Amino acid sequence: FLVEPLDRMGGVLTLTDVYCVYNRARNSTELVAPEDVFKACERFEMLGVELKLTKLDSNVLIVESRDFRGEKGAQRVLEATEKRGSLSPMDLANESNIPLGLALEQLQNAERLEKLCRDEGGVNDQGVLRFYPNLFCSQYAKDDRCSKT
Repeated sequence: FLVEPLDRMGGVLTLTDVYCVYNRARNSTELVAPEDVFKACERFEMLGVELKLTKLDSNVLIVESRDFRGEKGAQRVLEATEKRGSLSPMDLANESNIPLGLALEQLQNAERLEKLCRDEGGVNDQGVLRFYPNLFCSQYAKDDRCSKT
């Protein structure tokens, strides 16, 4: 029941969204308790489901496909950034159809994996946070100073 909504939302749903999607999918007036949905999501990895429950730095609980974050997710964000030249969290949120906070997390994950660099000054000093492809660790790296991700 989560495959289609996860695909539509870029591979991630907040736990609140999972609760809503699950109860809508049941087509019943009797709702499953939020705590029961939470406990079921905690067991995804143990059951071998290709999803996992993750607590983000912002304390938001999400259910994500295995490739939402990590190397595959960072590569997907890098490709989107290269296509546009740069991305703000709002750009990625609109493009990927995900909440703004999750877009920022994805950009920061790609930055941690040295795929992107950030510019906190923004265009015309408007204070817009933008991310750019990390040319230091891609095109110009001639030694092993950049980690191998």
